[in-house]
Amino acid sequence: MALDDELEFDLQVAALIARLESANDHTGAELVKRLHGRLEHTRYWYGTRHKRLWHWAHAELNEQQRNRFFSIVANGTAETNEPPTYAQQYNQMKWRMEKAEAELAAIKATG
Repeated sequence: MALDDELEFDLQVAALIARLESANDHTGAELVKRLHGRLEHTRYWYGTRHKRLWHWAHAELNEQQRNRFFSIVANGTAETNEPPTYAQQYNQMKWRMEKAEAELAAIKATG
Protein backbone atom coordinates (compact mmCIF):
# COMPACT_ATOMS: atom_id res chain seq x y z
CA MET A 1 0.00 0.00 0.00
CA ALA A 2 1.45 3.35 -1.01
CA LEU A 3 1.82 6.11 1.54
CA ASP A 4 -0.96 8.19 -0.06
CA ASP A 5 -3.27 5.16 -0.02
CA GLU A 6 -2.43 4.50 3.63
CA LEU A 7 -3.20 8.12 4.54
CA GLU A 8 -6.51 8.05 2.66
CA PHE A 9 -7.39 4.74 4.34
CA ASP A 10 -6.51 6.14 7.78
CA LEU A 11 -8.72 9.17 7.12
CA GLN A 12 -11.57 6.89 6.06
CA VAL A 13 -11.17 4.85 9.25
CA ALA A 14 -11.19 8.03 11.36
CA ALA A 15 -14.37 9.17 9.60
CA LEU A 16 -15.99 5.77 10.19
CA ILE A 17 -15.10 5.88 13.88
CA ALA A 18 -16.56 9.41 14.16
CA ARG A 19 -19.80 8.27 12.46
CA LEU A 20 -20.10 5.27 14.77
CA GLU A 21 -19.51 7.38 17.87
CA SER A 22 -22.00 10.04 16.73
CA ALA A 23 -24.56 7.25 16.32
CA ASN A 24 -23.75 6.12 19.89
CA ASP A 25 -22.30 2.84 18.58
CA HIS A 26 -19.35 2.89 20.96
CA THR A 27 -18.86 -0.88 20.71
CA GLY A 28 -18.53 -0.67 16.93
CA ALA A 29 -16.19 2.32 17.18
CA GLU A 30 -14.00 0.51 19.69
CA LEU A 31 -13.88 -2.58 17.45
CA VAL A 32 -12.81 -0.49 14.44
CA LYS A 33 -10.14 1.22 16.57
CA ARG A 34 -8.76 -2.15 17.72
CA LEU A 35 -8.77 -3.59 14.21
CA HIS A 36 -7.07 -0.49 12.83
CA GLY A 37 -4.46 -0.70 15.58
CA ARG A 38 -3.75 -4.32 14.67
CA LEU A 39 -3.43 -3.36 11.02
CA GLU A 40 -0.96 -0.60 11.90
CA HIS A 41 1.07 -3.03 13.99
CA THR A 42 1.11 -5.56 11.13
CA ARG A 43 2.20 -2.88 8.62
CA TYR A 44 5.06 -1.90 10.93
CA TRP A 45 6.02 -5.50 11.76
CA TYR A 46 6.24 -6.65 8.13
CA GLY A 47 7.75 -3.38 6.94
CA THR A 48 10.58 -3.59 9.46
CA ARG A 49 11.37 -7.19 8.59
CA HIS A 50 11.20 -6.57 4.86
CA LYS A 51 13.62 -3.66 5.17
CA ARG A 52 16.07 -5.69 7.29
CA LEU A 53 15.93 -8.67 4.91
CA TRP A 54 16.42 -6.43 1.88
CA HIS A 55 19.54 -4.85 3.38
CA TRP A 56 20.87 -8.25 4.53
CA ALA A 57 20.35 -9.80 1.09
CA HIS A 58 22.17 -6.99 -0.67
CA ALA A 59 25.05 -6.96 1.82
CA GLU A 60 25.69 -10.69 2.24
CA LEU A 61 24.31 -12.70 -0.67
CA ASN A 62 25.83 -13.16 -4.08
CA GLU A 63 23.70 -12.42 -7.15
CA GLN A 64 22.44 -15.99 -7.63
CA GLN A 65 21.46 -16.31 -3.97
CA ARG A 66 19.82 -12.86 -4.06
CA ASN A 67 17.75 -13.83 -7.11
CA ARG A 68 16.57 -17.03 -5.40
CA PHE A 69 15.86 -15.18 -2.14
CA PHE A 70 13.80 -12.41 -3.76
CA SER A 71 11.99 -14.92 -5.96
CA ILE A 72 10.94 -16.81 -2.82
CA VAL A 73 9.88 -13.57 -1.10
CA ALA A 74 7.88 -12.39 -4.11
CA ASN A 75 6.52 -15.67 -5.46
CA GLY A 76 6.80 -18.18 -2.64
CA THR A 77 9.20 -20.33 -4.65
CA ALA A 78 12.67 -20.14 -6.17
CA GLU A 79 11.47 -22.02 -9.25
CA THR A 80 10.92 -19.66 -12.16
CA ASN A 81 8.71 -22.10 -14.11
CA GLU A 82 6.16 -22.70 -11.36
CA PRO A 83 2.75 -21.25 -12.29
CA PRO A 84 1.43 -18.43 -10.11
CA THR A 85 -0.93 -19.27 -7.29
CA TYR A 86 -4.51 -18.05 -7.17
CA ALA A 87 -3.52 -15.41 -4.59
CA GLN A 88 -0.73 -14.14 -6.84
CA GLN A 89 -3.07 -13.96 -9.84
CA TYR A 90 -5.71 -12.21 -7.74
CA ASN A 91 -3.22 -9.63 -6.44
CA GLN A 92 -1.90 -9.01 -9.94
CA MET A 93 -5.42 -8.42 -11.29
CA LYS A 94 -6.27 -6.22 -8.30
CA TRP A 95 -3.15 -4.14 -8.93
CA ARG A 96 -4.04 -3.81 -12.62
CA MET A 97 -7.58 -2.76 -11.73
CA GLU A 98 -6.37 -0.13 -9.27
CA LYS A 99 -3.88 1.18 -11.81
CA ALA A 100 -6.58 1.38 -14.49
CA GLU A 101 -8.94 3.18 -12.09
CA ALA A 102 -6.22 5.72 -11.26
CA GLU A 103 -5.49 6.29 -14.95
CA LEU A 104 -9.21 6.70 -15.71
CA ALA A 105 -9.56 9.22 -12.85
CA ALA A 106 -6.58 11.15 -14.22
CA ILE A 107 -8.10 11.19 -17.71
CA LYS A 108 -11.47 12.38 -16.34
CA ALA A 109 -9.74 15.09 -14.30
CA THR A 110 -7.96 16.49 -17.37
CA GLY A 111 -10.91 16.16 -19.75
